Amino acid sequence: MPSRQINCVSCGGKMTLNRALGQMQCSQCGRLMDGTIPAPTKASTPETVERWQLGGLIWQGEQTVWLRTLIDSLRMELAQGRRADALRTAHRLLEMEKDFTDAHLWIGRISQDPAEKRHHLELALALLPGNAEITRELMVLNGQLTRAEATRAGDLYDPQQRTADGVVKSETQALLCPICRGALTVNDVTGVTCKFCGYNDADSHNAIKPTPETTMVVALIQQRSKATQWQVGKRMIHCNECGAERVMPEGKMSARCPFCGSVQVITQDVLGAFRQPDGILRFGVRRAEAETIIQTALNSRMEKMKGWFIKNRVVDSSYQGVYLPFWEFDIFGKVLLRDDYRDSSGHADTFERSEQIEQMQNALVSAVKSPPKALTDRLGAWQFTEMMPYTPQLLAKFPAELYRIDFDRAGLLVRDVFREAMLAKHRNLNPNVRRTIATQIDHMELRLLLMPVWIVTLTEEDGELRTALINGQTGQVVMGSAHKPGA
Repeated sequence: MPSRQINCVSCGGKMTLNRALGQMQCSQCGRLMDGTIPAPTKASTPETVERWQLGGLIWQGEQTVWLRTLIDSLRMELAQGRRADALRTAHRLLEMEKDFTDAHLWIGRISQDPAEKRHHLELALALLPGNAEITRELMVLNGQLTRAEATRAGDLYDPQQRTADGVVKSETQALLCPICRGALTVNDVTGVTCKFCGYNDADSHNAIKPTPETTMVVALIQQRSKATQWQVGKRMIHCNECGAERVMPEGKMSARCPFCGSVQVITQDVLGAFRQPDGILRFGVRRAEAETIIQTALNSRMEKMKGWFIKNRVVDSSYQGVYLPFWEFDIFGKVLLRDDYRDSSGHADTFERSEQIEQMQNALVSAVKSPPKALTDRLGAWQFTEMMPYTPQLLAKFPAELYRIDFDRAGLLVRDVFREAMLAKHRNLNPNVRRTIATQIDHMELRLLLMPVWIVTLTEEDGELRTALINGQTGQVVMGSAHKPGA
């Protein structure tokens, strides 16, 4: 009596016994009885053939019978390393569903034509902005990541956190005149100049143009692609002018060489733990103007009232102009609203849900721990239209601090900034409506900026110290609280 034929539940093909696996396997699509496709063995396939695994689909649209059939075919062709067949199937999927994100992604992965790869990866990213998997493929294509780094970034582990022992060797740039090797300075009117020979870098004053932005996804991928994330304390620098070697003060990005007087700016270190700023806002408030601003603040009615109870008269003061690093974010997201309407007796009656697209530009998070965030958050608005691309020469007059808070930590803090702004914007004052507000961030872009700040230390007659900050662009002043030295 002939045995009954068993057909595949996926494609209808004939199931035959695979003696190596001890299971029934479809002769057409390769599926086993449990619906899975076995991984090809090394013994039966040359090692030069690449294989890929099509996992869960990114695209969440409706799947017709024919679409599912092509998806199954693509999965099998990828698993068996049949590049040409997989490309044809991916293009057929796009003929049926032009927005099928996975087909664009896989064409971008397996095509050997760079133009075709870029075209389909960019289409996939346009369909699904911020997707980490698609972004990694584009970064490999652009030379921003190696394939090994992209694989590491896609794995579910964080880079090993390590603190560098001792001092880390760093490279610097000396801010000297290219004509006479004299010390450069920054003129408020003409830009970077040399006071000895009259050299002037006109581009440093006139080239006001947008600075590049990095998406949060790209920044996180770059961070996760590294096997080790280094925390660096002290840096050893070599003065290219006099040859002296010394340790740069911790937290400083630039400093003056005590031997030859040249200003040295860190450009990179041997561990790759230094990130160059993207933009810089120049000082618009001079030292004399900063002193006047502080005197005006100290003569305010509130300060005089404090003097009735404590000895807060200032007997000494010091002023330091410095560029403080800030992370700047452009945020794109949604605000989800639910309004619960109440009747005259105060009981819930009906409710209504709505959703609004929102964006927030130039949200700042201080990248240093001192001065404290409680002061830097109150420096007021900045004129970002005057933002300039960063060049080390712009630090010829005022020093700069290194960032101590990384972008990922700042990215968590800025979510609270966005949420508070949306709560204030969408607050409902109707007493008969109870509004619930939730925020969702879909996309963030970031830059590391250097902002001009006057740090003023005031010594009061009772010996206590008080810190004040002045926005070096607008003159906004923030007065801190008095404290005992060392407290």
